[in-house]
Amino acid sequence: KASETSEQFGAAGESETDETFDVVVLGTGVAGLTAALAAHAEGASVLLAEKADLLGGTSAISGGIVWMPNNHLQHEAGIEDSREAALAYLESLSLGQIDSDMAATFVDQGPQMLRWLQDNTPCSFHILNGYPDYHPEHPGGLPDGGRSLDNGLFALGELGEWAERIRQD
Repeated sequence: KASETSEQFGAAGESETDETFDVVVLGTGVAGLTAALAAHAEGASVLLAEKADLLGGTSAISGGIVWMPNNHLQHEAGIEDSREAALAYLESLSLGQIDSDMAATFVDQGPQMLRWLQDNTPCSFHILNGYPDYHPEHPGGLPDGGRSLDNGLFALGELGEWAERIRQD
């Protein structure tokens, strides 16, 4: 269906459809693509829409590091972390502006999302050894790292005709 979708849906305003979808995802950055993958894996029909001519959003040009507290890779490597430490760290950075429920959802559900991605896609995450939290001096911060993860390299050519549609600037 990807090739059908690529022909049917171009940049914003180019195509219209009378089709109905269970899930509509706006944007093709990491969050949008992950949401689309998860919805599709659960059997939903998904429309993935992108306003730009190229896919990937800012995720395609950023360093691509995932910051995920209390993740399974930390546990496997013997790096201690906890829900409480992660929440304390986020709170310490927020200047009192944090949505505590949203932060708790991220800390509680994020590690499950990471494992799902690793188990159900070609993504292969690894800990960036010695890469500390951005402000390790804050309460809950990890000065020796463990929360910052990177995905393994892959050959862009494996994407076939889609390789030309990935933002690379």
